[in-house]
Amino acid sequence: MKKTTWIVKAYTGYKTGWQEIKRFDNPADADNWLCRYVRENGYSITDFNIVRK
Repeated sequence: MKKTTWIVKAYTGYKTGWQEIKRFDNPADADNWLCRYVRENGYSITDFNIVRK
């Protein structure tokens, strides 16, 4: 069975689109990291996404 990877992506603009920031082995780690990252840096959560690959 193929291993699932969870990727945090950020929307960096119209021309560059979605850029990968970090990869995780499970969705909880990805979500926890992203929430902390957004909170600590004052970003908007709407500029980020977690995708499964």
